[in-house]
Amino acid sequence: MEVILHHRLQNGIPELMKIAETAMEDFPKRTVPLFSPWYKCDGMSVLKPKKDPPFMSSEEVEKVKYSLAASEPLASSFSYDCTKNLQEFNAFLRWPTSLHQSSPVSNKDFVCVRGTGSKATPFKRSWSVSNSRKAFVENLLPFSKELQQVLEELQLHFQQRARWVIEISNCKNNNLELTWAQLSKAMCRLRPPACNANIQRDIDQIWVFCDILYCENIGIFLKQHLSLNGKINLVVRKHGKIFSL
Repeated sequence: MEVILHHRLQNGIPELMKIAETAMEDFPKRTVPLFSPWYKCDGMSVLKPKKDPPFMSSEEVEKVKYSLAASEPLASSFSYDCTKNLQEFNAFLRWPTSLHQSSPVSNKDFVCVRGTGSKATPFKRSWSVSNSRKAFVENLLPFSKELQQVLEELQLHFQQRARWVIEISNCKNNNLELTWAQLSKAMCRLRPPACNANIQRDIDQIWVFCDILYCENIGIFLKQHLSLNGKINLVVRKHGKIFSL
C-alpha cells in the first residue's frame, strides 16, 4: 500500500511522518501471497515464431529513403486540376447573344468565343442538352409494329438510353457542321424530352441520345427538322443497331 503525504514547506517533515505512521497503525496489515500460475508451465517450451523477424541493414534503409524521396515529385504530379484545360470552366468564356434568337441558321451559330479583343479565339461546341417540353410530350406517337416487336424480343426497358446515329451521308450537302448547328438550335427551341446530342468530329457522326420511350418520335423529329437523307440507325448498348428510320 502506498501513502502520499502532502504538507506545507513551513511544517516539519519528521513530525508529519510520525503522525502518518501512527495513523496507519490502526489499519490491518496483510502479506501478499506469492503468485502461482493457474496451470503448470515448467515443462512447456516457450512459444517462438517459425521465422525470425525481418532485419534491415543500414544500406537497405538508405535505399528505401532514396526511393521515397524520388517518388515524391511523381506523387505530387497526380494532384492536378482536372478543370485546368476545359473550355467550359474558362473564366473568359463568352457565348454569343444569337443562341436563343430565331434567326436563320448559319455556320457561325453555336460557336463559342474564348478571350477578349484581338486575342479572342473561336472554338466549336460539342454537346447540346435539352429539357422536356409539355407540347412535345403531348403529341407523342405510339410505337410502330416493327419497333414494338424488337423491344419485346430484346426485353428493353422504356427508360433505357439509346442513340440515333447521323452519318455525314445523311446530312444535306454532306455538311455535318451545318446539320449540327440546326440540331442544336432545334433542341433549344422545341426541347425534345430527355434528349442530349454530341458531335463526333473525328468519325463524322452526330449522336442523339434519348430514352427508348421517345426514341421513335425523336427519330421522326430528326428526319423532319434536319431534312436528313437516307436512313438513320438506332443503336443500343450491348445490342448494336436495332432499328432504322
